[in-house]
Amino acid sequence: AGQYEWRMEAKIGDDVFPNLTGFRRKSVDIVAFQQGQPFAVISSKWGIRHDRVRDPQEEADTYKQQVPSLQFFVVTNEFDNARLQKVLTYPTIDGVFHVRRDLVWQVYDPIPDDLAGLKDFTDLFPFFS
Repeated sequence: AGQYEWRMEAKIGDDVFPNLTGFRRKSVDIVAFQQGQPFAVISSKWGIRHDRVRDPQEEADTYKQQVPSLQFFVVTNEFDNARLQKVLTYPTIDGVFHVRRDLVWQVYDPIPDDLAGLKDFTDLFPFFS
């Protein structure tokens, strides 16, 4: 509290990333600013459709070109192993958080090694404490 300024649906080109006026996305889901600079982006994806799995990857790459120290996180409710792997293993995505990881573990019991990096949504909070 007090260390970050939060903006939801921050407008690209106006509220954040002023040099990205031509980027195909118009806004960022959630941005945490620290001392007026973008510190972290949280991209929320309820599901990761097979034809849009590249979206969070493109966001992470593009935003980090603007602010290399930026942390980029994905919060999702996706259950498909292959789709989760594509965001979990992408190098510019710093963390993937599931709203009900415990249910993912129940679906895939035993937990596949390739999903071991999936974090619970509550694990996101310490990044901002």
